[in-house]
Amino acid sequence: MPVIKPISEQARALAAIQQSIARGYDDLTNARIRPWKQAKIEADRMRASR
Repeated sequence: MPVIKPISEQARALAAIQQSIARGYDDLTNARIRPWKQAKIEADRMRASR
């Protein structure tokens, strides 16, 4: 029976970073990213409503 070693915290963190980068790249290539100005206007509007 093979020995299964636990994933270290560093390896887990690197995997999470890789997934985030891949998700962001996928969003960018499929045009699911809002323009900066639009995102800033929406963020300012949400802050003002509080």
